[in-house]
Amino acid sequence: MAAALSLRAQRGNLSALRELALRRTADRVDDELVGYMRAHAIEGPWPAGERIMACIGHDAAARGVVRAAHRLADQIGAPWIAAYVETPAQLRLSAEVRDRVTQTLRLAEQLGAETVRLPGEQMSDAILRFAHDRNVTKIVVGKPRRRLWTRILIGSIVDALVQGSCDIDIYVISAEREQQGVPQAPLGRRAIPSD
Repeated sequence: MAAALSLRAQRGNLSALRELALRRTADRVDDELVGYMRAHAIEGPWPAGERIMACIGHDAAARGVVRAAHRLADQIGAPWIAAYVETPAQLRLSAEVRDRVTQTLRLAEQLGAETVRLPGEQMSDAILRFAHDRNVTKIVVGKPRRRLWTRILIGSIVDALVQGSCDIDIYVISAEREQQGVPQAPLGRRAIPSD
């Protein structure tokens, strides 16, 4: 009986070591591919490993976006990035709101994310530029809180991300579903129509 348990434990350890070796090899190949593509000015995203990006806002729902991106990254074994775009309007926010953003980025770091603050005039442009540069394959963003008529008139960040995402999946997280722990389905991949 003890010998059977010892054999199972050895097989489990062997399996774990094999998984670790495969993950490290995949990461090394992914890094080499990204380096090659950048050196030759080939735009991404490239069909390498999965990479997730959480788009952090300054509202209370941002923590839910971080948690959802963390769960997704854990499920598929992918590295992830938490990004906050600092537009000129964001730079004029109150100290309390800026502190909330900093706390949200700290939470993301504690959960294993790389964190970045991106400068930009338009949030969606800064997000997509960074996502393509870093070979992001999935973007997690909070559901827009504007009223429908406002979104129709001036659009939303989510709409702009979907339009410009090409081969990047966009996941929209609602605050209510996040509190229940149920991930939203992705909007899917949408190509930019060629004129």
